[in-house]
Parts: sequence; structure tokens; C-alpha cells
Amino acid sequence: MHEIIANPKRLHAGKPGHEIRDLNDLIRYLKEYLKKGKIRVDSHWSIVIEALRAAEKAGWGVFFVDTEFGYLGNGRGSVLFQIAIYDASGKCLLSTLIDHGVTMATLYAMNDKNLPVFNNTVQGLYGIGPKDPRAKSTQTSGKTIAQLANEFERMGVTESSTFVEWSVSNCDYRNIYQAFSGIKGVHLPPMSNWLTTIPIWREIIPGF
Repeated sequence: MHEIIANPKRLHAGKPGHEIRDLNDLIRYLKEYLKKGKIRVDSHWSIVIEALRAAEKAGWGVFFVDTEFGYLGNGRGSVLFQIAIYDASGKCLLSTLIDHGVTMATLYAMNDKNLPVFNNTVQGLYGIGPKDPRAKSTQTSGKTIAQLANEFERMGVTESSTFVEWSVSNCDYRNIYQAFSGIKGVHLPPMSNWLTTIPIWREIIPGF
């Protein structure tokens, strides 16, 4: 299982020394640039900043999230493959692949448009390629969506929680909401509580 989702070969930064490889790096940079006063603060970012300032205190309801997924094309949404969630202290609360309860061959068959990025992501995460003979008999591994919902409850996620995601366009928000669409009793915050971080790095990291 991948403990850290971000791919080191796909660094989201420009200059050497400013690499952001995972959510721990993300939190560290936010703290550093917070001290320099370079982050424009609105109501939700102020919650995140206060949580970072008092990271040893529990109860802020701030979560840093990253997902891996594959688009299906033609407006059909995406398939969630992996998720990691950290708290404001940099502690990993959850890092897991998603078990869809199907064989690897069936998972690949969802990609009926044969989009290369979908297949490449699945193979990189689950370790079995679409032409591997084991794909027909090997089940997807990780936590099921129902188990993931239980994890969200365990972590204390509510409608008032704030999520900070590594994206430009709230794709993590959409992926998670779609994944939980068939699960009752999951309490997720509205889109207004999901903050995207990449625009910030474009402002504050040299050469981004």
C-alpha cells in the first residue's frame, strides 16, 4: 500500500528546495508562508491557519486531503482509487487504496474508453496491469467505500469541517462526494468548505 499518495516524479514546484512531495510538505509550506504574511486570508483560510498555529490542539475539524482517481469520460465522473487524509499537525489519519469489491479486470473494464491515464494510474497503484493474467482473479484491495465512510466518522468529519485539497478545481471534493453517493449517513461539508491549495503555490513559490 502506498503510504504517501503524491508521486515524487511529479513534483508540484519549480525551484530545487521548494518541492512539495506529499501532504506533510504542503502543511510545512503553509506554516512557513503564513509567518511571512503572504497568504490572503478569508473566513475558511483563517480556520486553517488557526488550526496550523495550534496544531497540538484537537477539535479544529481541519483535514488535508489528496486522492488518486481515474476519469471515465463523457461526463460520467470518476472512479476513486486511493485517498490520504492528514490533520493540521501533519499526522496521517488515513491512507488507503479503495476496494471496489471487483476483480482487477472488472476495474479496468470500467474504462470502456480505454483512456491511458486511467489504466496507468490503476496499474501504478494496485500493481497489476490490464494484460496481466492475474487481473481476472485478483480482487481490488484496500478499504471499501462503506469502510471509508466509517473512517470519516471516526475522524470526526462533519458538515462544518474544513478540507484543504491538493487541486485547482475541487476534484477531491467531487471524487469523494461521488464515491459516497450511495452511502447513507455520511456527513460531508459543502463545497464552500473545501479549499484548493495549488493557486496559493503559484503565488508564493518561485518558479511554480
